[in-house]
Amino acid sequence: MTKALSIKGIDVRISVGGRLSHGPILTHEPDHSVKYRSHASAILDASVSVLCKHGLMGWSLDTVATQADCTKGLILYHYRTKHGLLAATANRLNQEAVTRRLAALDRSGPGVLDHLFDAVVSEVESGWFMARMSLLATGLFPSPTAPLVAARLAVALGVDLENQQAIEAMLDGLSMQLVRGADVATVREAYDQLWLGLLAT
Repeated sequence: MTKALSIKGIDVRISVGGRLSHGPILTHEPDHSVKYRSHASAILDASVSVLCKHGLMGWSLDTVATQADCTKGLILYHYRTKHGLLAATANRLNQEAVTRRLAALDRSGPGVLDHLFDAVVSEVESGWFMARMSLLATGLFPSPTAPLVAARLAVALGVDLENQQAIEAMLDGLSMQLVRGADVATVREAYDQLWLGLLAT
């Protein structure tokens, strides 16, 4: 063990045996938290990717480890259990769904509905929507907070939207139609009709 001190501007280390050595003094330990966050983030990215590509039936710690190019032990070190990683994955998917929809609503006027529809289509095409729905279907993970999206939408449109949960359900229902192979133009027409009905009341 050594003690570090400075004598007349010279950095000195004193070892337990009493010998002096010169050299730079480490003022702090290396920050291992950056590497920790990097591994955890890469694993979470891989988990989302596997879930989007293969669904819940094709998701496992082994497939995530392969995708993340790490060991299963490293996954368990960061997330403790399979359920822990799935919970973090659900949280990421929910946050991303809200973020994407809020970003689409970061405008005002009727064009905001076009941007919101584009965000819904993008969620479906990327696989994020079905990944999120597969985790919600287990009943183990919460859904995103619908009031955030509906409240921002009300502000963007300049109207009072009363049933916020119904709006989120409507968006998810239209997304499900796209997943089932419905034509985008047909779904868009239904989307427009639903909004005409909501905004007319």
